Amino acid sequence: MGAPTASATAMGGLPPTTNEFLSNDGIGLSLPHLAHRNKWHKYLIDLSYTPFGLPFLYSLASLKNSSPMTPPLLSPPPAGTLVTLAVMGPDARRFLQGQCTQDVLTLPAGASTRAAILTPQGRIFALAWVRGVEEGLRLLLPADLADRLRAHLLRYLLRSKVELSLTPTLETDLEGPHAVRLASNCADWRLAGIRAGEPEVSAATASEWIPQMLNLDLLGAISFQKGCYTGQEIVARTQHLGRIKRRLCRYRLDGPAPEALDTLLADGVKVGEVVVAAADGPAAECLAVVGLESRHRTLTLLDGRLCTPEALPYAVP
Repeated sequence: MGAPTASATAMGGLPPTTNEFLSNDGIGLSLPHLAHRNKWHKYLIDLSYTPFGLPFLYSLASLKNSSPMTPPLLSPPPAGTLVTLAVMGPDARRFLQGQCTQDVLTLPAGASTRAAILTPQGRIFALAWVRGVEEGLRLLLPADLADRLRAHLLRYLLRSKVELSLTPTLETDLEGPHAVRLASNCADWRLAGIRAGEPEVSAATASEWIPQMLNLDLLGAISFQKGCYTGQEIVARTQHLGRIKRRLCRYRLDGPAPEALDTLLADGVKVGEVVVAAADGPAAECLAVVGLESRHRTLTLLDGRLCTPEALPYAVP
């Protein structure tokens, strides 16, 4: 299971020691503990730093209504798939403010939010969960992107008093994505993320899509009120001119999971590509960026398998 994210801590909804609410496996909340303390409602105070606030709300409602004997379970991410990049120092927040899509200047210590780091062309170089700490920020991201992101950020560091270092991932770094994925009622980490409509960007897919194509504007991972950041002009132009022609959609198919960037066809014509996929027994599910005119159609992989559209837990215009 997942721990409550974000601004619940800042608003006083959590006790000083988050571990007090961790279950025996060190991953998520203990339902009997929550029921005993009757504090679950406090986690709904402020979801402004939880990009997936609505799914998180659903997950809390399911916790309240589920039996303590049969709680929904969520496994931790597979070992080695995620790492944490620590951005520390007096200028850490101001530096990352100029490099990511979210407003991290006002992110309270203990809160988590989704944010993308872009290329100058507005393409997503990395997608991370950002957690505020007293000394700066901690970015949770795929392991195969960590060194590349560190090198990318170093180019913009100049004279900023900031230290970039890879550090062990802590349980608290996982609180944001765990809370989001709880709503899927699925044990597998990656499959739960797909059902939550949560995209991933790996080394293979870096710089492929602009934020709106991955629904980051719908997931609260973009601040349209903050100041300038690398790639902002493309994001703002796309948002305000209404030229979002491709969106993230969810599909189910038989057989093994497809690979990232595998082509999706409609009537033999490419209309999209896979972003992330995961097995579900003899079948698989995936998130894919697809042209809006084809998003409700059954699509085909190059190997002939059919991809049937499935609902996301949030509305896609």
